[in-house]
Amino acid sequence: MPKDFEFVKDISFTNINVYGVGGEGGNAINFLKKKFSDLKVRTIAINTDNQDLQKINADQKILIGEKHLNGRGTGAYPPLAEKIAIEEIDKITPTMEGVDMAIVCCGLGGGTGSGAGPIVVKTAAKKNILTLAIVTVPFTFEGGGKIKIAREYLEKIKASADSVIVIPNWKLTKEKGITIKKAFEWGNEILVNTIEVISSIINKSHDMNVDFQDINTVLKDSKDAYIAMAQITEKMEIKEEDKGEYIVQELMRFPLIDANTIKNIEKAVFFIEMNENENISIMQDIEIRLRRYTKPDSLIIPGITFNDKIKGIHATLIAGHFDREDSEYYFENPVANRDNRTNYLNKKAQNMDSRTIDNLFPPSMNEDLD
Repeated sequence: MPKDFEFVKDISFTNINVYGVGGEGGNAINFLKKKFSDLKVRTIAINTDNQDLQKINADQKILIGEKHLNGRGTGAYPPLAEKIAIEEIDKITPTMEGVDMAIVCCGLGGGTGSGAGPIVVKTAAKKNILTLAIVTVPFTFEGGGKIKIAREYLEKIKASADSVIVIPNWKLTKEKGITIKKAFEWGNEILVNTIEVISSIINKSHDMNVDFQDINTVLKDSKDAYIAMAQITEKMEIKEEDKGEYIVQELMRFPLIDANTIKNIEKAVFFIEMNENENISIMQDIEIRLRRYTKPDSLIIPGITFNDKIKGIHATLIAGHFDREDSEYYFENPVANRDNRTNYLNKKAQNMDSRTIDNLFPPSMNEDLD
């Protein structure tokens, strides 16, 4: 080997951290590790509940609030988790060195995920890391108090994150034949598939390439984001001329985060994995049909990879910078009586308002956190 030979670091590789904050965020990491054990992302679990944290299969675990809570959690009180996360941010910040993208996963409506999640998001954003939050909001049957918390802390996350994908669990209660177990798994399924798709698009080479900068263009400062997957298999026997229409219909009604109220998409990545024998006209066919949802001058970035192992088409759409007609989409059925429901939820949530950090903390703890 010549003396002047040097190994060159692969600077094209994108470092992605996945943060699971709180119980639901930790469960998402477990689900991710189980389904995609070889995925090239770093996982960090953050919680105030030590017992719950020990069950998580994460690359790194961070217990916060131990001095005040003895590892027993926040008792579903997010202001407590928020204040602790701010106090102990030095435990979290070092994990962000050299990171290009942070994906923060948490469930909104409880204590640690709601309270600490926005602090993790804000910390990453301050370091100019592309920050995507993927959050779930409560089932309606979980009660007005949780829904009130979810509304409040979703706004805090949106204030700092580049983009937020919200999975509204309540939509599952409208579907017949779904078991309770399946309902709880479905949100995690969508969440981890989102992480896998983004990571694979960014860090694998493709025949028509899409890279980190393309994803950054779509998600940076978007606030709302939308991701969907669709596929056609050879068993489906869909006619060639109908494939584009089928793919677009599936992309725009993806379970839980369908695009019924989305319009005027300004930026998107459209990525297809397919057998090399597929007709290239499918790309043009899909692009034409996507125009129903996009601005006339929208930036749609295409990507293609050929895979002889599949006999069909796998399609992914990652969209940002769009309008949503229904601002209440995440929390209730758009056709419901909003006024009556809001009054009901506010009444149910009144007991949450009486709790403050001062009356939950011992006096010495309040002094420490101020």
